[in-house]
Amino acid sequence: MAAKTGHGEKYSRKAQAAIGALLESSSLPEASEKCGVSPRTLRRWLANPEFEKAYGEARSRLLENAINCLRVKSLEASNVLVSISNDREAPAAVRVSAARAIISLAIGSEVLELEERLSELEELAKR
Repeated sequence: MAAKTGHGEKYSRKAQAAIGALLESSSLPEASEKCGVSPRTLRRWLANPEFEKAYGEARSRLLENAINCLRVKSLEASNVLVSISNDREAPAAVRVSAARAIISLAIGSEVLELEERLSELEELAKR
């Protein structure tokens, strides 16, 4: 949202606080309480295209950050699963569970890659 001065500056600060509260809360009333704006006002702001765009961009950034965090931790998690599945001292059920998770994740990544390739082919076929 564009920076404003005067009365609009107060709205801008409140709107930014509302976006933060919406991202951190599990419900609109909870967000309303956190940012000090009535639920009715929040609903009205969410119907405003400028606010909705700013909120959507903030949500996208938050989701992207979460995905990047998971990506970083996924290598560590993979190493833990491999270590468990290779541990001859671990109970068989635990080793099987780790092995099953490894296979499942490997298949899932292959499916995602195939979906991406299929989408690319579909785009080429449209041309």
